[in-house]
Order: sequence, then C-alpha cells, then structure tokens
Amino acid sequence: MINVEKLKDAPEVYPDFLGIEKMITLIRSPPGTWKTTTLREIIMALKNKVYDLSSLPCYIWVSYRKSFSNESKTKLDELKASDFQICNYQNIQGDLSINEWDIIIVQVESLFCIKFTARPFVAILDEANTIMRQMSSDTNAR
Repeated sequence: MINVEKLKDAPEVYPDFLGIEKMITLIRSPPGTWKTTTLREIIMALKNKVYDLSSLPCYIWVSYRKSFSNESKTKLDELKASDFQICNYQNIQGDLSINEWDIIIVQVESLFCIKFTARPFVAILDEANTIMRQMSSDTNAR
C-alpha cells in the first residue's frame, strides 16, 4: 500500500511497477490527495526509462461511471504531449486492442470491448471499492 505522505515521491519510492513478478499496489487516500496526478507521474517516470512507448504496458483505467471516465480522460490528456495514445472507450466503435493504445479509459461494464494480446497491461481501478461492489452485484453476475 502506498502511504499518502509519500505520494509526492511515488515515482522514486515505488519505481518498479513493471517487474516480472506480478503484484498489486493499492493507493488509498481521501479525495483531493493527488492520486491521479501521482499515477500520471509514475507513468511518465516509467516512460522516461524506455526508448519506445510500445515496450511499456497498456494502462487500462477502469471507472464505474461515464462522468468519472470523462474526468479521467481530462486529467490524463496531459500525457498526449509525451506521445501517449489515449482512448476513452466512449469515443471508439468496436474492439479496443491494447496494441493500438497506450492508455484505455473504460467503464467496468465495457471491459468486454478490450482486445487483449501478448502486450502486458496494468489495470488501474479508479475507486476500487465501488468497482468491486459493482462487479459482484447481481446486475453484473454472468
């Protein structure tokens, strides 16, 4: 778990999010504590360590409401200046291949639209507790 006090130093304190060993990292802190900004900085720090963006994983940013997807897209658009290909699933027809996008913003209900390939990916659950409740609800049971 990432400590709230260390969020400003997250890229240096937690540098190996891409190790071979599978892991789960939980960032939990109150609203307005720069979680999205920190994740954006971590993604940039990882980008600065590689020559080619395609060698990074695809980041799948999962939210539970359209308004959160739109808000996330606005916050992440800053990464476009660094050549990241960012997609909000609401703006794309058909399947979303993780080979074609560096960051895919998608709602829980639309995860089936993502085409997974051999490219590694990192799933970021925005409001993880709410997403877990939504996924385990009777409405989503399949």
